[in-house]
Amino acid sequence: LLNDNGFNALLYAMRERKNPAVIKMLIDAGSDLNKQNVYGNGTALIDAARMGWQDVVQLLIDAGADLEIQDSVRATALINAANSGCAGVVAQLISAGANIHYRETYGRTVLRTAVVGKNEEVVRLLLEAAAGTYPQELLDSCVSDACCVYWRNMKTVKILLASGAKFPPGCWFGIAENNDIEMAKVMIEAGATDVNLKVSCNE
Repeated sequence: LLNDNGFNALLYAMRERKNPAVIKMLIDAGSDLNKQNVYGNGTALIDAARMGWQDVVQLLIDAGADLEIQDSVRATALINAANSGCAGVVAQLISAGANIHYRETYGRTVLRTAVVGKNEEVVRLLLEAAAGTYPQELLDSCVSDACCVYWRNMKTVKILLASGAKFPPGCWFGIAENNDIEMAKVMIEAGATDVNLKVSCNE
């Protein structure tokens, strides 16, 4: 049974308010765990992950909810949790086997989502789970994100460097433009000494 917006009872319970007892009752009654509304905004698991509701996330995981279903921009529950900075939910989904290498519609990975969201603990969890399997290019690009003025986060930079990331040479231009002496010191300590890098006027 669906309402006019394509919500089944479980989705409606999720959207109205968090009530784990009601949600468990609906799960036990056989409500479709993976139902999405007509807007494609996500499943009950995506909603719970986005809101950081760990108890509800665990109920849905235990009931067999699909971890990899995507919302309207092809973001999974894990990407939604990382975007919201919900480290506890991220840990639950990783433990349940969620794909930490997935990319959504705009090409953003779970790791980059956490980096631009300045969610250091989520970044740490993802790097630990990856156990060295993230490509060097991804790690380096995340350092570039974390040292730029929009998403600057020194803690994230240091976490990434400790996991083998390197400063892309282009970082020097943003650091110089913003007079970021603290970040410049970290770059030099990390071995990024190519301060004489040149680019053409077209770049």
